[in-house]
Amino acid sequence: MLILQKKTGTGLVVPTGYFAGGTSTGNVNTIDGIKFSDETAVTPSITLSIARNSLAGAESSSRGYFAGGNDGARSTEIDGIQFNGESAINPSASLSIARESLVGVASDLKGYFAGGYTGSHSNVIDGIQFSDESAINPSATLSVARNALGGNVYGTAKGYFAGGWTGSLRNEIDGINFSSETAVNPSATLSTTREYPVGVSASTKGYWGGGDSGVAQFDVIDGFTYASETNAAITATLSTIRSQGGGVHSSTKGYWGGGFASGGNLSSVDSINFSNETTTLTGASLSARRDMAGVQS
Repeated sequence: MLILQKKTGTGLVVPTGYFAGGTSTGNVNTIDGIKFSDETAVTPSITLSIARNSLAGAESSSRGYFAGGNDGARSTEIDGIQFNGESAINPSASLSIARESLVGVASDLKGYFAGGYTGSHSNVIDGIQFSDESAINPSATLSVARNALGGNVYGTAKGYFAGGWTGSLRNEIDGINFSSETAVNPSATLSTTREYPVGVSASTKGYWGGGDSGVAQFDVIDGFTYASETNAAITATLSTIRSQGGGVHSSTKGYWGGGFASGGNLSSVDSINFSNETTTLTGASLSARRDMAGVQS
């Protein structure tokens, strides 16, 4: 079974990628996104319970969760969206440590939130148990404590985190084994050392797109093969340089939305076709902002 079959939903759920929170002229509680079937923009009426930026996303088969961030102070909040009916949710679970600039991955059973900034760089991996929405805090940690890393890259067995900032730019790729909740540390690295790369996941590969060197943004896309845990830049690039955006994926395509370029905040959404690794600028337009998180139904 493809890992992404659990994301597409059935019945009243329309397969959609949702982008939540972020910064425009200030923190926002916006949730908008892209409908996968025709790549049109969607604007649900619901919002986050707390407006904030630099948060992380992870999703079960029925709900999407947004964790941490900065709402004027670093947050432990976990809120989200019920996919069926697009209603807001606010579980009682919270992160073990308040932090911003963290990222998420999801197994079939749990969502994991990794890294971030607490006032110092964090190696924490914590999260949420989907079945009862209780908080979890595995003993596994990142091999390198850092913030502004890339997540949302995961297969059936493992989730991966790439790049980031430790006081200098990183190209590290590490992660978590879902079955044992032990840390993994492949020898592969990003093709370009950078912070704020954004991930999307296919069934056999994950892709980290864009990012920032501190003085310039990138349009590069790296492809990470799960079976061999190898990584290399692909030929295709994003339609524009893009940093600090959000990533979502269907079973056939990945999407990078919003973010920041030298001209300011972005509203555009790029796609990658997983079958041939070609990229396209979609016609969908988000509320222009950066530092948001993505989940998909």
